[in-house]
This record gives sequence, structure tokens and C-alpha cells, in this order.
Amino acid sequence: MKKIISLFLMLLMVISIAPLLVNAEKDGMEKVNKPASVGTGTAREVKNENKETYQQQYELAKAEYTQNRENYQNAKSEILAERERIKECQTSETDDCPQFREQIREKNREFLLGVADATIAHLNEIISKIQASEDLTEDEINKIVEELQNYISEIEDIKGKITSASTADELKEAFRELKNTRNKVNKQSKLYVGKLWTARLGFVIERAEGLEARLDRILNELESQGYDISSLSETINNFNIAVSKARENYDLATEKMNEARTTSDSEHAIELLRESHELLVSANENLKTAHDILKDINDILRELRTSSAGASTDDTSGSSPLFMKANNQEQA
Repeated sequence: MKKIISLFLMLLMVISIAPLLVNAEKDGMEKVNKPASVGTGTAREVKNENKETYQQQYELAKAEYTQNRENYQNAKSEILAERERIKECQTSETDDCPQFREQIREKNREFLLGVADATIAHLNEIISKIQASEDLTEDEINKIVEELQNYISEIEDIKGKITSASTADELKEAFRELKNTRNKVNKQSKLYVGKLWTARLGFVIERAEGLEARLDRILNELESQGYDISSLSETINNFNIAVSKARENYDLATEKMNEARTTSDSEHAIELLRESHELLVSANENLKTAHDILKDINDILRELRTSSAGASTDDTSGSSPLFMKANNQEQA
């Protein structure tokens, strides 16, 4: 028969994953230790100095994205402010229209370069997150980073065309190329970020599911010793329900993500990824609920332990040998 101390050691293992249940939602640089048995290959560990480097690269890319986004939005506002003047030059040619068109062309060039630079910065943000991940294998990370860097090279080529464009038609053609590339980037970046999150949540869900059998053993052990387990049983059942809901939402999210990965319809893919994200948010909320319930389980077991210790003081012959052995081992 297992000692009650073993049951509490199990509970300590249960509580030890509680921060994972809370932090699984975070999409930053936090560490989640994933064993090699989870995933498609060998788990990796990122050295602290590398984490700091990736974090700095992420913050730099984030700042560049914010600045470039502000730049192209300002250029867009200035262009929109001249809409009436643009229409006038289209319907009635005046002496200053050629110069005005040139000014608008340069403003369009500024806008497109800002969009391109913001897209590159966004890709660099994702690369930093991917490189800092301990939830993906080395091969997975290398493949994703290579694909993202290929997109950056493609956008750099388009930037060259935008810069060298000498006519409105050449600028429009560069715009079409940039738009097509951005559509691909939008889909793939969401897929990669989703892959990071699903890897992290999948690990936590697997750990939580593994706790169900452990908690059942705790329940059966206490019941065999004659304890009133009605409250504990109900609480453990609530934990199991929360974990089951997390698994259900997680599986639905991964199905939609896989469908988005294979569809050729970009708009449909983005919608699928949006739905997948919402399901992952729900799965994470379920894990938060499970985390809170674990704390309730801990409280209930502490009460049982305290009541047993009190009983052993009043009447040693009527106390549980499990709690007695636990207390003796702790005193030792």
C-alpha cells in the first residue's frame, strides 16, 4: 500500500505544472521545458545568453515594425488627403499636374517601401520567437527560419523594383507583387505563430491528462482508508472536465490549422487561422480553470491531512496509518 506521503509527493508534482497552465497562453520568450518524448524530434534547450540575444532582436524588430507602420500610415494619409486634386488632374490637365503627379508617385513609393519594411520587421519578430523556442525541434526551427528568410529576400527584391520604378505602371506592378507576397506572408506567419502555441499547449495538455490517473490513484487510496472523498471526488471530476475541454478545443484548433495549411484560398486560410486562434484561446482558458482547480484539490488534501493529524493526537488507535507514517517521515 502506498504511503500518504507518496500521494502528497504526487500532488507536489501536480502543483508544479500549475505555472505552465497559466503561462501557456504567453506568446513571448518564456521557457517551457518539454521532454524529448513530446513533439516530432529531440527537445532543444536555449542557453540564457542566446535567449537574451533573441529577446533583443525581437524588441529591435518590434520597434522597427512600429516605426515603419507609422511611416506608411502617414504616407497613406497624405495621399488620401489629395484625392480631390488627383481627380481634378485626371479630368482636367493643368500646368502643375505633371509636377503634382510626380509628388504623388513619390508619396506612393514612400508608402510601399514603408509597407515592405514593416513586413520585413514583422518577419524578423517571428524569426526571433522561433529561434528562442524550446517547444520545437532544431530541424523544425531551421526549416521555418529558412522559409521566413526566403520571404524577406523576396520582399527585398520587390523593394528594389519599387525604388527603381520610373513610371506609374512600374510602381503598380511592384505594388501587385508586394501585395501577393504579403498575402502569403500573412498566412504563413499566422501558421508559424500557431505552431508555436500549439506545441506549447499540446505539451501542457499532455501533462494535465497524465495527472488524471494520478489523481484517481490518490482518490482510491484515500477511499480505501475510509475517508470521506465526496468533495475531493467532485473537485477531481471538475479538473478532468476542464482538461477534457482543453483537449477538445485544442484538437479542433489543430484541425483548422491543418486545413488552413493545405488550402490554396488565402482568404479562407486566414479565416480558418482566426477560428483556430479563438479555439486555442478557449483551450488556454480551460487550462487556467484546471490550474485553479488543482489549487482546490491541494486545499482539500491539506484539510484531510490536518484532520488526520488531529485524530492521531486524540486517539492514535483510530488514526490512518498512512497519515501516521507521513507524519513520522516528516518529523524524521
